[in-house]
Amino acid sequence: MTESKLEKLAEQLRKTMSKRYWGEDYSEAIYVRNGYLKFSTEYGLCGADYYSMKGYAVISETLENFAEKLGMHWEWENPAIITMYK
Repeated sequence: MTESKLEKLAEQLRKTMSKRYWGEDYSEAIYVRNGYLKFSTEYGLCGADYYSMKGYAVISETLENFAEKLGMHWEWENPAIITMYK
């Protein structure tokens, strides 16, 4: 996927997440790096939680649905970042 297309997807995801989660600003949490769309949990925003109270890592239904519509999925890169893969 081209960098330009990824940037458009990142902007679309920022808007989707902001609308879903009370107008929060996802401009820094969702970004493109090295040809991949990424979501950082370091900003304390809703969407993903590696250390959830459920006892296992959680990725929100909103993020999961976004990736599935593109034929993709999210994977944990580390406890602070998830990356979208084909």
